[in-house]
Amino acid sequence: MTKKTRLRPRGQRVTTLGLLVLLIPAVGVAAALKWPNAGEWALATATALTALAAGAGSIWIRWQDQRLDAKSTIRRSFLGTDARIGDKLPVVADIDLQALRVHAAVVDVPYIPRRSKEREVADHLRAQRPVLIVGSSMVGKTRLAVEVVKDLFPERPVLIPDSPTSLAELDKADMVLRDHVIWLDDLDRFLAGNALTPGLITRLAAQNCIVATIRAREWDRFRPTDQLRPPEWDLLIAFCKVTLDRDRDRPADDDILRAIPDPQVRERIINIGIGEYVGATQHVADQITLGAHYNPLGYALLLGAVDWRRAGIIRGVPAELLPALAGARLTARQRADLGNSDNYADALRWATREINPTVALLELDESDNYSVYDYALDQLMVSDPTVPLDTWELVIDHATADELNAVGYQAEVTYRLHQVAERSWRRAAEIGNAGAMSNLGVLLARRGDDVEAESWYRRAADAGDADAMYNLGVLLARRGDAVEAESLWRRAADAGDADAMSNLGVLLARRGDDVEAESWYRRAADAGDADAMYNLGVLLARRGDDEDAKTWYRRAADAGHAAAMYNLGVLLARRGDKEEAEAWYRRAAGTGHAAAVNQLSVLLAERSEMDEASR
Repeated sequence: MTKKTRLRPRGQRVTTLGLLVLLIPAVGVAAALKWPNAGEWALATATALTALAAGAGSIWIRWQDQRLDAKSTIRRSFLGTDARIGDKLPVVADIDLQALRVHAAVVDVPYIPRRSKEREVADHLRAQRPVLIVGSSMVGKTRLAVEVVKDLFPERPVLIPDSPTSLAELDKADMVLRDHVIWLDDLDRFLAGNALTPGLITRLAAQNCIVATIRAREWDRFRPTDQLRPPEWDLLIAFCKVTLDRDRDRPADDDILRAIPDPQVRERIINIGIGEYVGATQHVADQITLGAHYNPLGYALLLGAVDWRRAGIIRGVPAELLPALAGARLTARQRADLGNSDNYADALRWATREINPTVALLELDESDNYSVYDYALDQLMVSDPTVPLDTWELVIDHATADELNAVGYQAEVTYRLHQVAERSWRRAAEIGNAGAMSNLGVLLARRGDDVEAESWYRRAADAGDADAMYNLGVLLARRGDAVEAESLWRRAADAGDADAMSNLGVLLARRGDDVEAESWYRRAADAGDADAMYNLGVLLARRGDDEDAKTWYRRAADAGHAAAMYNLGVLLARRGDKEEAEAWYRRAAGTGHAAAVNQLSVLLAERSEMDEASR
């Protein structure tokens, strides 16, 4: 039988307390037959409980009303503004591809499986791990996810949030979900405002199937540096990442042959990719190429919307900002032309007209803001990676505090625009954004202003920002204040910061507390910190546990840690495995590790390969 999820209205309830109020007088009557004064006792108790029930009842009603309001909000979020009480969530087997945000096909081609990737996604979902499929636009991420979920969970109801806050509102209303599919296509749409958190994803994934997709370019924009980490990254790594590459993961030739008997169509699919062929992306590429010459004002509107996204803003462009963003791409004369209402209307018509029945370059999104079609966005980000300085100013003036933090990150990390980053972070920090305070501290510390950096770190740390606790600990340790550094690293480590765990391990090991140091190293290493893996290997090797040390050296070496490659080579050579030792020496030497270069030359000299040894 197909299961449906129903959102029910508040019904009439008899509480446990209400039952007691009715029960006690009855008990009193019965007891009065045997106990003196029992009737008076029962009457007094009933009176008191009735008063209590009246107070509790009003609290109960308010709570129920809040639940009803929350349910109404949730119903609208998942079923649309026209949803009514009793409306049902669709199940996987019944829902259509368009509702799941699969790009509508303009050419009728059957689904062609990519079996190894389907197995990888299915394995994570069976184990109740949230999955994030990463790949370029039109590579088939969403379509692949649909097939896996339909195969695994055809009877489950599907929740498709319509905003970043939908799932958070559900969580706030204490509405527990079980055995649902939660669909987060284009996950970057849900990153605004930090409403979706790693903890929420973890809780929901424990009893539900969570599937998300994101374009590879968006994933890369959120990658952290050694000192700066955007808040979105913590959410992204809460998912198990599955990468889908157009060339490396293309369907097997036999599957293509079975699905596409026409040899000409088959050749086009092999050459440009199944998603690109089905979505007619060549028409999109042609429109972009011709637009710069055919309609420069419309093309500038498109580029302005791309610049808005490139600067770090996820939400679409408000209509009133579109001309100003376009103006940053135009000459003074062209800006005057765009100021003419007829010219602007013509430019907007070009940018928003349908290229095919399912696609326009510039699209009006659910919030009545303009967003760039994702395939066009990817193409334009590659072809013209710059952002005009006037655009940065405009973006900063119209961004929220969370957006300002993201804008500063893009300005600093992607474009090396330190002054733009500082302006953006200062504005966000003054509003009270702890992440921006921490990032501003990093910027100031890099240019040697440790006093102001410390001030911002402390404000962010007091607000609970783990990155700031870690960074402040580094600053204090560098000037010799190991006691407060340890205190800060402990706070950050308790909050889950792997770098703080690793540094805490180093500090403890230096003062001889190997037992606790090992504990922190293991926690940081389990969280993926390569330095902790290496340091754990050193600690284990020092006490003679070479087998366990080799395991951790190898894990750190596989993560690119040069010193771990060298130490692994030394350990292997000592055991007589000179062939693998040489391989690790070579990898470490390739990174410039001096001891590895020396050890490799010694090994080569021992077997008389003097030409390479001397080089």
